Amino acid sequence: MTASGRHEQLLNQLAYPGISTKNERYKVSVALSKSLRLAYAARVDSDYYLQESIPTHRAVATVEAARSVVDHAIKWTEEVAAANGMR
Repeated sequence: MTASGRHEQLLNQLAYPGISTKNERYKVSVALSKSLRLAYAARVDSDYYLQESIPTHRAVATVEAARSVVDHAIKWTEEVAAANGMR
């Protein structure tokens, strides 16, 4: 199976980052892929299945996944800033 759209390509690059599994960023990349995949699936459903409702548990899971992505981005940004003496 190959990724055809931009979102699928990004998710696959994150899921299979092409770096050593010993690199700490490998785990972060895979975790981001999983979180974003939930949000992507919810977006697709909301775009194409307009007459259907999203169950509360799925909406909550999607928001939690989005928060996880933002938290990872904030942490990474702070780490980069600290490493570059910008704190």
